[in-house]
Amino acid sequence: YERIIQLGEDPGRVFNYGSTSIDNIIKLSNMSKDEALRSINKKLSENDMNEANAALRHYVFVFEDITRLTDREVQKVLREIDTWELAQALSIASDEIQQKVFQNMSHRAAAMLKKDMEFFHPCRTPEKIDAQRRIVSVIGRLADACEIRIPQVEEW
Repeated sequence: YERIIQLGEDPGRVFNYGSTSIDNIIKLSNMSKDEALRSINKKLSENDMNEANAALRHYVFVFEDITRLTDREVQKVLREIDTWELAQALSIASDEIQQKVFQNMSHRAAAMLKKDMEFFHPCRTPEKIDAQRRIVSVIGRLADACEIRIPQVEEW
């Protein structure tokens, strides 16, 4: 069983491969994605946990990685999420992420989404971060159902 790990989620609850619990290896919530990946890979290599190492390398995905999805995959994700939630999530997202989303919508839908985004101040709030996490959860569900493919780390 494989699934996406979100930053801040306890990896020990996601992967349990025997006596060495991954939750003792690292806490992802206080690290950047790159720091977390480096630390996880280093610790897993030291413990020779090849199966867990491979799973983590292939399935660590955060909101910012939406830009790594194909246009068709982004379109599938957009069909599954609420527009208001998307507006919240995008209000604190980079221009690159916003462009990736807008280019996969009709001009009219993109214009409406931009108008919705105007309601949100561009500061990070727990609600906006939760909106991003829920979108990542949708991506995880679609990946679990083999409707989209999460790019492997080596492909980034």
